[in-house]
Amino acid sequence: IGGHGDDVLNGWEGDDILIGGSGGDDLYGYAGNDTASYVGSNAAVTVNLLSGHGF
Repeated sequence: IGGHGDDVLNGWEGDDILIGGSGGDDLYGYAGNDTASYVGSNAAVTVNLLSGHGF
């Protein structure tokens, strides 16, 4: 779970839930079937599924 700052959240192997906070967080799911939540974001969210990167 991301905090108020700019955090990096890694899912690694397995099925993970990554929850960004109010900062400029980077969420990386890696292997497995991961879920990303941006409910805590107070700004626009950009997701790039083609390259596997979200920012």
